This record gives sequence, structure tokens and C-alpha cells, in this order.
Amino acid sequence: MRRSIWLAVFFTLLSVSGALACLNDRETVVVEREFRSRYESASSPGAAESGAAAARGRPDLPTRSEWNVYGMALMLAGVVLIVGDVKFMRRKRPDRLRYAIGLGIAAVPFGAFIYSALLTNGDVRNGGLRTEVITYPAAYELPEIPGGTSFRMAMLHDVLMERYLRHGQAWYEKRNQESRAAIDEERPKPGPTTRMLDSMDDLAVGLENLHKSGEAAAVMRDKLILLPHIDIKPPAAPAPISRTGYSAEREEVERLEQIVAAAKMPPEMHQQYTARANLGTSLIHGAFPKLLAGDAAAQDQMREGLELIEQAISINPGAHFGRETWQAIVVRHFLATLDHPELRTQFDVIGGDLAEVALQDIRSQMVGYLSAPADWLDANASIEDRVAERTRIPSVDTSATWSAIVDPELASQVPFDEPALALMGMWMLGGGPNPNSAMAMADIAVQVGQYEIAWDGFERALEMKESLSPDAKVRQTLVDYCAKQQAVIAKYESPDAPDEWTTKTRQRHVAELAWARQYQDDYHAWEAKQIAAGIALDDPSFYTGFFHGRPSIASPVGHVDEVEKRFFAPDSILDGAPAGVLLAGIFMLLAAMSKARGP
Repeated sequence: MRRSIWLAVFFTLLSVSGALACLNDRETVVVEREFRSRYESASSPGAAESGAAAARGRPDLPTRSEWNVYGMALMLAGVVLIVGDVKFMRRKRPDRLRYAIGLGIAAVPFGAFIYSALLTNGDVRNGGLRTEVITYPAAYELPEIPGGTSFRMAMLHDVLMERYLRHGQAWYEKRNQESRAAIDEERPKPGPTTRMLDSMDDLAVGLENLHKSGEAAAVMRDKLILLPHIDIKPPAAPAPISRTGYSAEREEVERLEQIVAAAKMPPEMHQQYTARANLGTSLIHGAFPKLLAGDAAAQDQMREGLELIEQAISINPGAHFGRETWQAIVVRHFLATLDHPELRTQFDVIGGDLAEVALQDIRSQMVGYLSAPADWLDANASIEDRVAERTRIPSVDTSATWSAIVDPELASQVPFDEPALALMGMWMLGGGPNPNSAMAMADIAVQVGQYEIAWDGFERALEMKESLSPDAKVRQTLVDYCAKQQAVIAKYESPDAPDEWTTKTRQRHVAELAWARQYQDDYHAWEAKQIAAGIALDDPSFYTGFFHGRPSIASPVGHVDEVEKRFFAPDSILDGAPAGVLLAGIFMLLAAMSKARGP
């Protein structure tokens, strides 16, 4: 029985080996920067203004005024009341008509003034003739870490649909050849040179991408031997803390201050960081086949890999989308399934409850908004301001039952962009698509109201369903969950024709995925062609011909990351006229019903 559980877990771990990747070399930084630029430059094209202008939406996003149907209805009600008052007084109280009209005329500016004065600087005033619609960036556009990656919904969609660029086999084989040559050239020199250490990282990452984890681990062990020995204690709470409530903000400020300080590490500490992160990843990947052979040391090797990743987090806790923190969480999850196999059918890899979620129309209010442009805040905001702004981001929930088994110190709630960015980074920069990460990203998309993205995520999991688990019962449970969630989404998106919506969405999904994969194939073929022609990998024109006249692989950002807020627009007295006219009608009615004073 114990052996069957180990075998089942092996296949599950094998299917998510890409999700556990946490690779670091010089090219990783370039790839991440280019990935970010495809989205951030599209939605934040210019430097933001400071001061009052910044507080009224982002300069590159539109502001407009629109007629307010409630105000127009209020105006109409006032006019009808006035007309009725006049007709009544002409028939019944002609002696009060002149007095009532005078009172009504005086009431109009008075009512408009009172309405505007009492209801300033708030949200929608439904009695005004016009409202000012100001577009703000969503709160998640402000990255957790200064200068970090700013989340966009299009990123999540594109990673699931493989709309990102990644080097091919020919590129890594060529760079491995160059890295070995650089290492051999630098080895005779006194002390390990920076070029040698960087080349060792490049070689290890290249070997890992060519599925040679054992060789990659050996290179990183050699690097650690060359580096001075240092004692690193794993972080006391390596997982993200809960961001719920004001009382947690001080802890969050302290955590971010530590991350900012760690980012200024000296070059020698950066080498310590990359060696541990790369070695930990290779050890975890290398442990999987040993599990199949029944090697008792396999679990120890995985735990050694986890310990190294935690040491890397201690050195640089905010690196690479924050994915190392979440990589450690995912590893702990699968290690916990050795003794608690029920976790595989009850929770996703970040502790989300695999229960069918009742959808609701949360898309209009599911995101907070930033009080100033995201790029302005990112460059100028204090840590305290950053934490305060990011409290507006909706959270994803971690099950208390899951946390108690996996790690009692794990968070109960975190802003959704943090695990989303981490899962995306592990998928895109690690071993590629896998069903468990697809399911986790789909669950996140459901919680933030992005139901079509969620549908795509569940569809990706179903496309890779054979890798969900070798256990037929477990696999079928997860397949049923994904299919049910898709059915709920289809019914929500198209209540009258869910089957038709599903058919059209699946056709779009298949065509888009095929397009993205062809783009990747063409990219890899171009790399192989350039390498065969003797073009150096670092030649600035290496990819020029490939991209000329070719559309971007990334999706357009669109408007999904924008939040509209409506304000009363008191540009003139007419904007408060509905309240004044209604007050005039009320005063005239009171005048008509009152008794005239005698002599």
C-alpha cells in the first residue's frame, strides 16, 4: 500500500516538475524584463504626473462626463410636480400662484447649492445631471516590490495559452558550448572569477532546460565549493503572511523592508543565491526518477532541494516574481501528499479548495483602484503607502485544513497577483505547461472574476489530464472538477445557450493555442538557422529578421485592468439643477396647500 502511494505521488510530481522550476541565469533576467515590457508599456506608456493630477486618475487613461439617467429622472419629476402645482393653483388657489412661483424660483439655486455643497468629494451622486467618469489603474498594477513585475490579466491568459517566447534546444546547446569554454578559460585564473561563476549558472540552467538535472546539480555543487562557506538560516516564515486587516500592515511593511534591503546584496551574495536556487531546483527534479525505483534517499534529496531553495529565499526573498517562495510552498504540498494522499483531490498546489464555486457578478467591483498612477507610485511611494494601496487587491484564500498539514505558518489570504505571478514564472521559465499549475491558475482567475481565462485554464488541465495522476480515481475526480467548473462558467456567461458558448470558446481556444505553438516553433527554427549561419547569440540583430513584420506573441492588454469610478461633476450650477427643480416643486406644493394669512 505504501509503495502504491509513493508511485502515485511520483507520477504526480513528475507531471508538475516544470511547476517546481526555479532557475536563475543571466538570460532569465532578460526574459523577465522583455515579458514585462510587452504588457506594462502597453498600459502605462508615459511617465505619470504627480500631485493633484495624479490623484484624479492616470494621465494616459480617459476621463469623460456623461449624462446621469437618475439626475434626468429627478429633473423630470421636479418638472412634473411644478406643472401639476401650477395647474392646481390656477383652478383652486389662483391667489397663491404668484407667491408659489416666486418661492419655487428661489428654491432652484438654493436646492442646487445645498446639493452640491453637501455631496462633494464622494462617489456617484445620482441626483446630478452629469457624472464625471475617471479611469484608474487597478490596484494590482502596483507591484508588491519596488521595481517588481506589475500584474496584468493578459499575462495570465498568455501564459496559459503559451503566448510567450522561450529559447529552443539549439539555443541552449550553443550556449552550453560557450559556457563550458568560458569556464575552462577562467578556471586557471586566481580565485573564481565573476565570468566563471556566471557561466556556471548559464551551463546549469542550460542543462536543466535540456532535461539533464543530474549534470546541472553537479555544476552547481562545484560552484558552491568555489564560493566561501556561509551559514544561512531558512526564513522563520518563508511563506507570505496574511494581508488581512489593519493589524497585519505593520508586519507587511517590515517584510517588504527586508526584501528591499536584500535586493541590494553585494555581488558575492548574488552568487550564493543563484547557486542555491539552481541546485535546489535540480535536486528536486532529479529526485523524481529515484522515487520510481523505490530509492529511500529520494525524499531526503527533495528535502535537501527544499532547504536550498529556502536558503535562496533568505538571501533574496523578492527575486523573479517572488516565485521561489511559492516554489517552496508547492514542494511542501507534494511532500505532504506522501502521508496525506487525500490532499491531491481536495486542494490545488497553493492550498485552494477544490470545491465548486458559485459565480457572481464581481467583475465590476472585484478590484480596488490606485489613487495615483501605478508607475508614479512604484517609483515614489514609501513602503507604507505601497502596503496601504495593495490592501485594495482581492485575496485568494488558503484552506486552514491544507495549511495545518502542509505548514501551519502559511498565510490564510494573500493578494491574488502574488501566487499568480509566481505560478506564471514557474510555468514560463521552468519546465513548461503542466495540469496542476493550470488548475491553480484557473482557480485564481475564478476568484477574481476572469471567467473566460479560468475556462482556458481548466481546459489546459483537461488537455493534460493523463499527467494529473496515475491513479484513475484521483485523475477522474480532478477531471470532473475541471469539467464542472467549465460548465458553471458557460452557464454564467451564456445562460440561454451555454453549449453554444462552450463550442465557440473551445474553437477559439484550440485555434489560439495552435497559433502560439506555431509562433514558438518558428522562433526556435529561426534560432537554429542563425546559429547554423554562425551568428553569435549576443548579436543585437540575431532576432531582427524574425520579428520584422510579425505581430507580437503577446495579447493586447485591453481595458480589463482599468477601474472606472463616477463622481458628481459640479462644473456649473446646472449640474445641481435636478435637486433644485425638485425642491422648487416641493416648495410650490407646500405653498399651494398652505392657507393665506388674513389681514
